[in-house]
Amino acid sequence: MAELVDALDSKSSGSNTMRVQVPPPAPISMSNFLVKIEVYPKDGMPDPKSSDEQRRLDILFPESSSRDLKIRKLITFVIEAPESNLVPEIALNLCKDILAQPVLEDYDITTIEPYIESL
Repeated sequence: MAELVDALDSKSSGSNTMRVQVPPPAPISMSNFLVKIEVYPKDGMPDPKSSDEQRRLDILFPESSSRDLKIRKLITFVIEAPESNLVPEIALNLCKDILAQPVLEDYDITTIEPYIESL
């Protein structure tokens, strides 16, 4: 069997060889997407920042009745991706791995929209 595979067929012998060059892949068109993420403490978790700000408000404005203050971080950035359907997964992975502390914080991806850089 090996002899048949290694043997030249009648069409491949001779000096008329032709090289074939595979074209390079087409460049991938990338688009920019604006992403906004809110990060906030999980329910039932201590929130020192909100507690401190609540105390300051109570001192500065003792007549006010503000209660249950919650501080959220709003994080905005631009993701470059070839397709818009890839952006939510990229944003979700960024939240899990970098932007939020999963044990202490929750997050909401509030905005994903095309982004056009203004000059």
